[in-house]
Amino acid sequence: MTEIANYHYIFFWIGTSIYLLYNILIVSIYGVLPSVSESFYRLPKKYNFLFILFCWFFPLPLFVATEVPLIFGAAAGIAFVGAAAKFYDGFVGRVHFTAAIGAVILSQLAIIFNFHFWEMSAVFTVLSILVIKSENRVFWIEQFAFLSIIITIFLSMYIW
Repeated sequence: MTEIANYHYIFFWIGTSIYLLYNILIVSIYGVLPSVSESFYRLPKKYNFLFILFCWFFPLPLFVATEVPLIFGAAAGIAFVGAAAKFYDGFVGRVHFTAAIGAVILSQLAIIFNFHFWEMSAVFTVLSILVIKSENRVFWIEQFAFLSIIITIFLSMYIW
């Protein structure tokens, strides 16, 4: 990203705000869940769509903010997570988990190769290892992945 247009900042803050609002809402109501995706099942049925909207409208603005192809791949992965929200159901669950793992991998590759910030991916890896035996490890690893990309994009837009 050589030149940042004003809309990049707007899209960054839209995506970041959606991420923060959804996670604050879910954690304040249900506490720390086994995963962010678990919120789909915990929400009353008439509000399940909020998880899907979260997965579609939080990552895509971050891609628009960066225009980095690997971030697009990660955002598409999260969008598939939302599209395959019923992860307890056979095939849908396989799509859900494959998309989630792909999104994490692509986001970390973007941090390393596009943003040249391998240290952030190292921090993500260390934090993920530290929580691997915790009850809600998937939730924390998801949070570390989301925050690592948000922090990296923020630094690339405002500091570097």
